[in-house]
Amino acid sequence: MNFIRVTALFCLAVTAQAAPGNGLFDQLKAQYLKDYGIELVADAEIYPVADSDGAIDARNSGARNVEMALYFLRKEFAKYPPALIRASGVKRIAFCRDLKSRGTRVAGVALEKNATIYMDSSTEIGDEAHRRRTLHHEFFHFLDYAMHPDQDLGNNPEWAAANAPDAAYGGTASAAPVANWASHPAPGFVSNYARQAVPEDRAELFAGLMTNNLTLRLLLQKDSFLAAKLGVLKNELKAFCPQVDEAFWAKTAKNF
Repeated sequence: MNFIRVTALFCLAVTAQAAPGNGLFDQLKAQYLKDYGIELVADAEIYPVADSDGAIDARNSGARNVEMALYFLRKEFAKYPPALIRASGVKRIAFCRDLKSRGTRVAGVALEKNATIYMDSSTEIGDEAHRRRTLHHEFFHFLDYAMHPDQDLGNNPEWAAANAPDAAYGGTASAAPVANWASHPAPGFVSNYARQAVPEDRAELFAGLMTNNLTLRLLLQKDSFLAAKLGVLKNELKAFCPQVDEAFWAKTAKNF
């Protein structure tokens, strides 16, 4: 699925303002640039985003208003091997408020063209579980781009072969938070949003794995199509980054 390769499903929240100057932001900004080659931006982004042909609009959150967003970023990114983050192709993470994609209020957007994840750091959408999942969901889109350069991400023969014979994508499923995320609407699909398109299906499964969703773990024991998709995903990731092996997944299964 190409579009302008904009994916909307990202929400991190802020419940308190940091002290002026935000030492944590400055610390992580230096660390992420050094360790991963990722620039953190909170004050200097120009909106609407030119690289999105104006489809993405927001306003800067300011470095003093991203404390909780930084907490989730640091906690969840620590689960990844540094080599995977560096190989993902993510170059910038921009903290913003009132984020919109094509005029619709969204929680977050991953834009391949400028290698940036735009994160809405307000408190308006989602609980902690949603914020954690959405971080991994958006990050996976970049992994998908990196694993399949110059390829239509909607065309993945191995993924299609793992699906149920009558599996179909499309519809109007929303990325907004829901009470029962792992609703298992059909064999092979963990959530309603997973049925939107192949890239969203893959990102939803990855996000559930990285947050050790209990319902997903139980579904994998009885849904052979979902388990087959997991096998495809694990094989692709290991081939892309050898550190994402069974030892990595075993460790991930112990984290909540």
